[in-house]
Amino acid sequence: MSGVRSCFLGTRGNLLLVAFTTVVVLLVAQAFDYSLLDRATSWVIYGLLALSMSFVWGKLGIFSFGQTAFFAVSAYGYGITVGNIGGTAGSLVGIVVGIGAATLVATLLGYCMFYGGITDLFVAIVTMAMTLILGIMVTSMSGPQWKVGDVPIGGYNGMAGIRPLEFGTEMLSGYTLFVVVVLVALAAYVAIRVLLSRPLGRIVLATADNETRAELLGFDVRAYRLIGFAIGGAVAGVAGVLFASWQQIVTPDLFALSLAGSVAIWVLVGGRTSLGGAFVGAVLINAINSYSDRLTIGGSAPLAGHGPIALGVILIVFVLVLPNGLVPGAGSLVKRLLNRAGPDVSDQPSYDLKALPGLFPRRTEGPVPQLRAAAVSKHFGGVRAVEHVDLSLDRGVRSLIGPNGAGKSTFFAVLTGRLAPTSGRVHLGERDVTRMRPYKRARLGVGLKMQAPCVFPTLSVQENIWLAAYSADRNAARATARSRELSGWLGLTLPADLAGAQSHGTQQVLEVMMVLAARPGVVLLDEPAAGMTSNETAALADAIRDLGRERTVVVVEHDMEFVESLESDVTLLVEGSVFLEGSMEDLRADQRVLDIYLGRAVS
Repeated sequence: MSGVRSCFLGTRGNLLLVAFTTVVVLLVAQAFDYSLLDRATSWVIYGLLALSMSFVWGKLGIFSFGQTAFFAVSAYGYGITVGNIGGTAGSLVGIVVGIGAATLVATLLGYCMFYGGITDLFVAIVTMAMTLILGIMVTSMSGPQWKVGDVPIGGYNGMAGIRPLEFGTEMLSGYTLFVVVVLVALAAYVAIRVLLSRPLGRIVLATADNETRAELLGFDVRAYRLIGFAIGGAVAGVAGVLFASWQQIVTPDLFALSLAGSVAIWVLVGGRTSLGGAFVGAVLINAINSYSDRLTIGGSAPLAGHGPIALGVILIVFVLVLPNGLVPGAGSLVKRLLNRAGPDVSDQPSYDLKALPGLFPRRTEGPVPQLRAAAVSKHFGGVRAVEHVDLSLDRGVRSLIGPNGAGKSTFFAVLTGRLAPTSGRVHLGERDVTRMRPYKRARLGVGLKMQAPCVFPTLSVQENIWLAAYSADRNAARATARSRELSGWLGLTLPADLAGAQSHGTQQVLEVMMVLAARPGVVLLDEPAAGMTSNETAALADAIRDLGRERTVVVVEHDMEFVESLESDVTLLVEGSVFLEGSMEDLRADQRVLDIYLGRAVS
C-alpha cells in the first residue's frame, strides 16, 4: 500500500496524472464548437495566470496583486512588437519582449520590496498600488502622440488589431491555438514542479516556511524571494502573450483590481498550495461566469446578470467547507482512503544523544575563529537589554546564565546579526561583522539554535536536514546522503514526518542537528535542554562537552544542574551586563549570585 501511495501522491505520479488529463482535454476539445473552443482557450490562459499567482502566493508565501499587471505589461509588449515587425519574426520577438518586460517589471518591483524590507501586508499594498498606477498611465495614453513605432497605445479604448502568433504562413487560431495554449500551460506547470524539486526551488520553499531559520543557515532570503517573484512574473508574462494573441486587443481593464481579485479567487477555490488547483479554479469559476447567464429554469434565467453574486456564494462556501481548496481537499480524501492500511508516518523517534557528536565529521575549515563582543549594548527605547558587554568566546564550552530578562537571548541575537547593536562592535576572528547580515555570519561559521524550536515546520525532517547540509558546501548529492543518514538516526525518514508535527524535544534535537550539519565553528545554543527528559538532558550535556573539543560552543540555560554538568566556564549576566565570570563552583560560593536569583538587592 505504501508503494501505491508513493506512486499516486508523489511527484512522478502527479506529473503522469497531469499528462493524462492534458491528453484527455485535447481529445475532448476536438468535439467543441467554435464558441466553446474560444472560451476554453481563454480559461486555460487564465489558468496560466492563476498558476503564477499560485506559485507566488502558495509556494513563496507572497500575496501579490501584481500578477495581473505583469500579465498586462506582457500583453502590451507583445502587441507593440508584432505591430511593428509582423510575421514569424515579429511573433518570436514579441514573445521575448512580452515575457521579458513582465519579468523585468517583476524584478524591479521585487528588488525594491524585498531589499527595502517590505513584507507581508505591505507587499499586497505596494503591488496593488503599482497595478493601479500602471492602469492609470496606460488609460491616459489616448492621444495620437502616444504610440511606439507605428502602434498606438490606444488609451482607454485599448490596443486593437493585434496580430496573433504566426509561424510560417499560419496564424494560430481555433483548435491549433487551443493546443498550443494547453501545451504551453503544461510546460509551465512541469517547469515549476521541476524547479521546486531542485536546490533553488527547495530553498525558495524554505524561505516561505521560516525566513529566520533560512537566513541562519546562510541563505539570503531577499535574493531567493526576488528570484521566485521574478519567475512568477515571467509565468504571468507567458499568459499575457497568449492572451494578446487570442483576444487580439488589450485594454487598461487588464490592470483593474477586479481581475486581480478574480485571480485570487480562482487560486483559493482550486487550492492555494496546489499548482494544478490554479487551473481547476480558473476553469471552474470562468465556466460558471460564462454559463450563469444562460441557465434557464422554467423559461427564465434566474442568474442572468447575477454572476458576481453566484461567485461570492461559491467563495464563501469554499472558505467554510473546503478552506484548502478543491484539489488539496480531494488529495486529503484520497490519502485517507489509501491510508486505511496504516498511517504513512514513522514510529515514535528513538535516538541516543550521546552519539550526536560522532555523526558530524571533524571540522576541516581551519582553526575556530574567536567570537568577540566589544562594549556591546542594545537598547529598546529606555530599556537597556544589553549594556556594555565585553566577552571573548574561544574554542570550548561557555555557559551564559542569568535570571529572566538578563539579556541573554538578546545578546545572542546581536552576535548573529538578527539585531544591530546600539553601540559596540562584534568581531569574528579578524573580521568586524557588526553590520553584517545574519546569512553572511552564518556563511562565516556562526550557527544558532534559538530559544524556541526554529525549524521548517511544513517540510519533512529529512528536508530540514537536507537544507542545513546543503548550506555547508552547496553540494546537493552530499546533502542528500547526509540528510538520509541523519534522519535515519532520528528514525524519521518519511515525507510525512513533518518537522512541525514532532514533539518539542525532538524539534530541539532536530534544530541542533541542523545547526551542526551546516558545519559552523561557533555554535550558540539557547536553552537546548528545554522540553527534554532527564536522561536526554544528561546525554545532551555529554554531547555538548564533546562538541566543544573542536568548536566554540556557547550555551544559554536556566537549568543549573545542566550547566554544572557541562563543566564549563560560566558568565553571569544581570540586567544586560556581565556581573561575574568563573566556574560553577565559584558562582555557587558567591552569596550575591544567590541573592540575584532570589530577587534580593545586590550591592
